[in-house]
Amino acid sequence: MKTLKLLIIFLLAILQVSSQSTDALLNKAGKSYNRGNYEKSLELMEEAIKQMAMNDPAYPYVMKRIGDCSYQLEDYENAADHYDYAIKKGWSTGQYYDLIELYFLLGSSYSNSENYKDAIHTFEFIVNSYQMDTRSEGWFLQVLSVYVLTRINTATI
Repeated sequence: MKTLKLLIIFLLAILQVSSQSTDALLNKAGKSYNRGNYEKSLELMEEAIKQMAMNDPAYPYVMKRIGDCSYQLEDYENAADHYDYAIKKGWSTGQYYDLIELYFLLGSSYSNSENYKDAIHTFEFIVNSYQMDTRSEGWFLQVLSVYVLTRINTATI
C-alpha cells in the first residue's frame, strides 16, 4: 500500500513538472514570436504540443499559433493545415472577430499556396456565414474577403 502511494505521488510530480515545462515553453514561444523570431517560436510551440494531450483546452490555440508562425515563415500549406485543425477542434476565444480572422488566415494561406479552390470556398464561407454588420470588428475582413474573391476569380479565369 505504501509503495502504491509513493508511485501515485511520483506520477503526480511528473505530471506537474511536465505541465510547468509546457507552460514555460509556450511562454518562451510567445516572447520569441513577439520579437519576430518565428523559427524559434515554431520550434518551441512544436515541442510544447508534443507534451500536451489532444483534449487539452489550449491544444487548438497552440495549433493556431503554430499556423501563425508557419504563415510568417511563408510555409502556407503548413499554416493552412494548422488553422484548419484549430477550427475543426473548436478554437475560440468567444469573440466573433477572432473566428472570422482565423477563417481569413485559413483562406489567405490557401490563396498564398495557390490552392484557389479551397481559398474561394473559405472566403465565400466568411462572406455568406456572417451577417455584415459594420458595428462589429469583423466587418472589414468580410469586405476584404469579397475583394480577395474577386481577385482570385479574375486571376483564375
